[in-house]
Amino acid sequence: MTRWLKRAADLFFPPVCIGCGTLLDWYGGSKQRTAFCESCEQKWENERLETCGICTAPIGSCACVTETMERANCAAFRKLVYYCPGNREKVQSRVIYRMKDRCTVQIPRFLASQLLVALRELVKESEASPQDLCIAYVPRSRRAIAEHGTDQAKLLAKALSEMAEIPLCHAILRQRRQNRPQKSLTLSERMQNAKQAFMLSKNGLVKGKTVFLVDDIVTTGASMAACAKLLRRAGAKRVYCLAVASDDVNRDRAQKIAYGDFFL
Repeated sequence: MTRWLKRAADLFFPPVCIGCGTLLDWYGGSKQRTAFCESCEQKWENERLETCGICTAPIGSCACVTETMERANCAAFRKLVYYCPGNREKVQSRVIYRMKDRCTVQIPRFLASQLLVALRELVKESEASPQDLCIAYVPRSRRAIAEHGTDQAKLLAKALSEMAEIPLCHAILRQRRQNRPQKSLTLSERMQNAKQAFMLSKNGLVKGKTVFLVDDIVTTGASMAACAKLLRRAGAKRVYCLAVASDDVNRDRAQKIAYGDFFL
């Protein structure tokens, strides 16, 4: 898109901050377009500096998996930020809720561009040949798509696929049966619910592939784990997980134990 086309697009679709929704300065001169207003950008960068209580690395470098993902043999779990469910004051929570409810092309593309760094590191770590790589995602339920109009994990995976030039594989499908919302369940209930929620696609050819599994947020990792097991059952050589956010409780195992069965 040329500079003039970008300006024309801004006339009809004025760029807004993905954190607070305020109108951003129009594209012009040497100034680069940003996804955030100045205040939200600083808050986002501060959240990116938060550290994992398990490995002590900054969250952007942390590869720690949840217990359920570990049992599913997920090779690593890379994420951008921690978040607290229901807390709409934090900038990362506002971004996540805007992506779920008022998603624009701008939001998944920005988040995918940030996940791209981790993806490239995992590609290098895997030592897999380019033809043996693919990107999959944890699909949203039909009910949620009908209610909110979008499948945010699919949008993230698609944007990431385009940026990394790695094929997108629609390997996982949602079962047609009605499943209970994961956020209201304990871990044991989440695991059982997740087992019943997903199935392999007949067109999802992942045998011998290294798969990068994408989702927007991870709480216990039950959905990621269920999808990873299906991918491994279909012959995937290795499954790496990527998400925008991990529940804040995942950064400290002692804290998770204190929460009891809801997380353990």
